[in-house]
Amino acid sequence: MADSVITSWPVILNRSLENSDIHRLLMQYHKVRVTDTTGHGVIIFPLSSVAFMIMPLDQVLTENQEKHLINEDTIERIHKLNQLHRKAYVILVAAFMGPEQIKAWTALQSRFLGTSSRFIPAHSAKECFECMMTISKVTSKPMVGVIQERMKRLQESTINDNIVLGALATIGLSNHGILWLKACLLTMELFPHSLSPSILLNQEEL
Repeated sequence: MADSVITSWPVILNRSLENSDIHRLLMQYHKVRVTDTTGHGVIIFPLSSVAFMIMPLDQVLTENQEKHLINEDTIERIHKLNQLHRKAYVILVAAFMGPEQIKAWTALQSRFLGTSSRFIPAHSAKECFECMMTISKVTSKPMVGVIQERMKRLQESTINDNIVLGALATIGLSNHGILWLKACLLTMELFPHSLSPSILLNQEEL
């Protein structure tokens, strides 16, 4: 979900999306520049170095000799997007996900399997906007550093917990006792000496 208060960023929007619902949503929060130099349906967030291509799912397939094939123009546009942008996402928009839309989605996934292509479903302009805002925010330089630091701390905390639990198990403490001990640690920090060793032993006998 997009934050209620969003920092105003520069956004480059292809003229094919001018005056669209997505354009209007972006203009509420950002400085949008409309251009003809980018690909059809492309929106770029320069501060995050991320690009999005808005593509109606109904335009993906074409009929050829009674077979549903991916439109060649669609394939070329996606390839070009990936060549020009290291971080690129194709947002496939469909108000309703019926059999035809699922068929188009599956065809795209199969066609670009093993490539760097990333596909995201959306049902409306609002979902497209929220998706772009979330990705742009978490891939911006300040936020990337924050996320990496938090993930590092989480990993270290998990490793430390596993080491402690493993040590407790080796001295004969049962799983029930270990779980109970973990639940009591916070209480012990808040109220020192409120849990005596005898309580732990009595709990272990239960």
